[in-house]
Amino acid sequence: MRITIENASIQYLNTIWEIEKKCFEAEAFTKQQIAQLLTDPASIGLVAKLDRQIVGFIIGTIYRERKALSGHILTIDVLPTHRRKGIGLRLLQEIEKIFKEKNIKTCCLEVREDNTAALKLYKKLGYVLKEEAFDRAFQAFKELAEKKREVTDRDIESIIAEEMRTTSEVYHLDHVEVTCGDHSIPTATVRLIGPDGRAVADADLGTGPVDAVYKAINRIVKVPNKLIEFTVKSVTEGIDAIGEVLIRIESEGRTYTGRGASTDIIVASAKAYMNALNRLLAAKRAKSE
Repeated sequence: MRITIENASIQYLNTIWEIEKKCFEAEAFTKQQIAQLLTDPASIGLVAKLDRQIVGFIIGTIYRERKALSGHILTIDVLPTHRRKGIGLRLLQEIEKIFKEKNIKTCCLEVREDNTAALKLYKKLGYVLKEEAFDRAFQAFKELAEKKREVTDRDIESIIAEEMRTTSEVYHLDHVEVTCGDHSIPTATVRLIGPDGRAVADADLGTGPVDAVYKAINRIVKVPNKLIEFTVKSVTEGIDAIGEVLIRIESEGRTYTGRGASTDIIVASAKAYMNALNRLLAAKRAKSE
């Protein structure tokens, strides 16, 4: 069995997208997103071939954080029928080698909390959950414990997943407040911590509470974009369940995904929007540099 690693070109788009769907199903990148990544100068894509058949791939990107270049692995996929053959390890090693050649000393990635095989692999390679992420996760746990009588294992898993998928933040959501009702116009007030560390607050009206929150955020961030997908699902059970919001926004022909989780669906929506906006802003920054 001989595994070969090659650059991922746009000609492999259909095959790569089929693998992505088999690996991540509902959470998969769209075909358009993968096409954008494969043609983005700041992205690095590799495919793994076994007997000339593509059985896995990896896509990463390079961005600047705190005056230093960093690597971010966006997705790594191996066909279910070809796992546990060292293919994922080879892909990771090859992209890390490219990062090192470009003088990149840090690399981050996200992984589902229930993907134990991937977690073991990443730990073996030296990936760790950042200390500040642990602190935020513990704080989130304490806040959740104050709201719920019982915090379940699934609640804790959701909290950890929230921290592990957090991208490099240009703007940080500090506060969100909404007033609405059947006889009032939904109004939202948000406070963000900007790139300079200063708090900026603004408010706006909307057709609904989420619309009002997004409009208030837009008044601060001022990055044109279009919301093209908004999905809500329950992560845990019960009336005080944690809800997860998945959104996709579009800007200048590119699509950015954001996720957020909270017992308050409005807060989860705000987190998801900020997650997507920060990805958009990071991409713009990398392109300009």
